[in-house]
Parts: sequence; C-alpha cells; structure tokens
Amino acid sequence: MRQCDDALRGILDRAGGSGVSPVLHEGTGKMPVPPGPETGQVSLPGEAIYAQPVLFALEFALGQVWKSWGVEPTGCLGCGVGRYAAACLAGVFTLEEALGMVVARARLADTPPSGRQSALDEFQAACSRVRFRKPRTKLVDPTGQLATADAAKAEFWRHEPEEPIDLAAGMAALAKQGCGIFLEIGASTTLVDLGRGCLKDSAGLWAASLRQGEPDWPAMLRTLADLYARGVRIDWEAFDRDFPRRRVVLPTYPFQRQRYWIADDPADAPRSGPGEEASPSTVVRLLGEGKLDSLVEQLKAANSFSDDEVRLLPKVLRALAAQHGGQSPPPQAPHH
Repeated sequence: MRQCDDALRGILDRAGGSGVSPVLHEGTGKMPVPPGPETGQVSLPGEAIYAQPVLFALEFALGQVWKSWGVEPTGCLGCGVGRYAAACLAGVFTLEEALGMVVARARLADTPPSGRQSALDEFQAACSRVRFRKPRTKLVDPTGQLATADAAKAEFWRHEPEEPIDLAAGMAALAKQGCGIFLEIGASTTLVDLGRGCLKDSAGLWAASLRQGEPDWPAMLRTLADLYARGVRIDWEAFDRDFPRRRVVLPTYPFQRQRYWIADDPADAPRSGPGEEASPSTVVRLLGEGKLDSLVEQLKAANSFSDDEVRLLPKVLRALAAQHGGQSPPPQAPHH
C-alpha cells in the first residue's frame, strides 16, 4: 500500500489530488467498497478520480500480500479497474505504469459526454507511454479470451474502457484452464458471489480476501486456512516473518507425562462410554472391598464390551479379587 501511495501521490498531485492514504482514512476510516449490485456506490469522497486509483491500490496490495505468503495465481481475471490489477500482478506493466493508466481512466469516467473524446485521447496517450510486457501468468479478459501477446500492446488497452464485460465467459475460461480455487482480491465478496453463480456446477473453493462486516485480519486468516485445507502450499516462514519471536526458558521440573494426541491405531485409543471412566484407585478399592457387582457396572459403563465379554467379567473379577486379597474367590452372585 505504501508503494502505491508513493507512486500515486506524484500522479495525483499533478492533478491537485492526494495519495492513497488520505482517501482511505477519510471520514470513518473504513476501506472503500467497490460498486456492485449488493454494495451500491463506492463509499469514498469525490468521484472516480479518487475511487478507481484507491481500488486498484487495494487490489494490487492484497495480491502482493497473497503472493508473499506463497499463494501464486495460475490465472488472473479482472473486471473494470480490477483488470489493471490483474494485469499488473501478471507482469504486463509496472505499478507506476498501471497507476498512470488508472488515473487517466478515472478522469475519463468523470468526464461529461461533451468532453469525453479529449479524455479518451488522454487515456490512449497514457497507454502509449507504457512499456507493455507479455503476461507471466495466464491472463483472461472479461470477454472470456485468454490474453496473448496482444496484451503487451498499447492498442489492446486503448479500447478497454469501452469494451463489454462478460463475467460468465471469463469464469468459464478460467475453469477451462483447470482453475478450481477462486480467490477474490478486493474489499468484498461481490465477484466471488457472482462467479459462483456463473459456475454453478463447480465444486471448487470460493474465497475472498476481505469481507464486509468482518475485521480485515481475521478475514484474511480464515481464507488462508481455507486455502491451506484445500492443499495450497503456504510459505509459513514468510507469513511468520513480520512477527517477533523469542526463546523462552522451560520449567526445570518434569512435565506430567500425559498424552492428549490421537492414537495412531484406533485399536490403541482409550475407549470411553456414556458413564464415568473407572480410575485405577476405584478399581483397586472395589476389588479390595469385594464389591464386584459395582465394579462390573463401572467397567461396563466405561468400555465397549461385547455380550460374551460382559458374561465373563464376574468370573474374571472374582479371580482378581482372590489374587488381590490372597483368599479364595467369593461365591459368585447371579449376574444378568
């Protein structure tokens, strides 16, 4: 975000504007919300000249965060301003070049019809100043076409503001490329929700970086956990790098050696039942007191015995009681 702020400040200063940070922290200090059928208009001061560059900066910064954690995209799709963020993350142009194009595009969006041609000329001039590169990552445009070497030409981008958007075609193209995990880099779940509707038969993971009504950090962590659970390789060292760690002194006395881990073999796992598990002291006490019926009930409640095993319990316990007390086994009471 600071990189975007530094680059954008110089561009907007020439137009009498400001950088990313003042716009983000205007008023309530909440992050901007992209326009969509669920969210309405962008909640930012001013017009597109502020909203579009800030949205680009947010999307680009989120993409860089995910990449720093080892989450590398196999394909990118963007709509509107998001198309520039996707292309920038794919290496088509630099951050500074992208912001210059986005600012010119925003001015075009703010221009009334009477002056649109001059604003369009300015946007196309901004495109001409960019040194385009071939995408390093599969890049799908909103018409469903996989970007080729043409994406590295100014002519490809000059007509972008006037091109139609077909999200369904774009999502179908991603699915055709084998994509099954879809991650939105934006301030809400708008595209995730729309994309899921485009691929109703997909069993893939639909995740969002940020969610309205949820703090940013927990939302990111929840999505990170979802990605990890679906097999995405996370660079945990990179994730943990910004958090200070220090060595601690362990207690010098022995720990109580009691394991709470899951047994490797289910047969080795301790059995439990609906009743209270009999402790060793209880077993010894009941044996010593000859209360074999009570001990039978304790053991039945704490273990999953078969009927044959239950029938053997009284006989076995009588023998144990005799060994424990050094006496003959007590008479066997009827047991049902």
